[in-house]
Amino acid sequence: MKSFIKDNSLKNSRKVIIKKENNGCYRSIIKEKISYNVGNLAYLLIPLVAFIIYYPSFSHGFIQDDFANIFRASHQFNAYNVFINGFFTVGFYRPITNEFGFFISHLIFGIDLLGYRMIIFGLFTLNGILVFSIIRTLLDRTGPALMAALIYVTSGTLFMSVYWISAGFNEEGTAFFMLSSLYLYLLYLKKGNRLFYISSIAVSVMALMSKDRSSYCPCSYSS
Repeated sequence: MKSFIKDNSLKNSRKVIIKKENNGCYRSIIKEKISYNVGNLAYLLIPLVAFIIYYPSFSHGFIQDDFANIFRASHQFNAYNVFINGFFTVGFYRPITNEFGFFISHLIFGIDLLGYRMIIFGLFTLNGILVFSIIRTLLDRTGPALMAALIYVTSGTLFMSVYWISAGFNEEGTAFFMLSSLYLYLLYLKKGNRLFYISSIAVSVMALMSKDRSSYCPCSYSS
């Protein structure tokens, strides 16, 4: 009789343990699904929020340095002078954002304002998505990553870089290369693929050629 009771007690204990394990698995699966769905939603929500806030910028015309940059892009652009001679010239060395960015934009869109606006807004939105991806990779949590990205795209401190095209190329363009470099390096640490490491170094060099504030040393990355 005692043996029978003991066996039943063991069976019941096993059932309770299995039930708890199953409940834990179900909760884990549900959390993963929620995180996955929220992550997918973030890639739509971030551009949507950015557009709602900054859609008036699409009708904001060229101002100040925009005219000089477009003129140089259309009449004076020379790749050798921009990338080589410019490096040994006193002053700012920002060939990608100041010179090449405007050259490519003018080559494609001419002086069509909408084309330039689409590029600036696209860079701004991509930077928000990169902020989301970086925080999500670091914390392995979707909620804080989405919050950080929304703070980025709603921050009033970025107003000028969205409305002023020249500032947009400089600020958002540089931020894009810096954030991309960091994200690629995090992917290298996570997956161990050296292609991410090499890409991170290459993109960080492009950041250095965009604006001097990005002068962190790519060589400081440990392999």
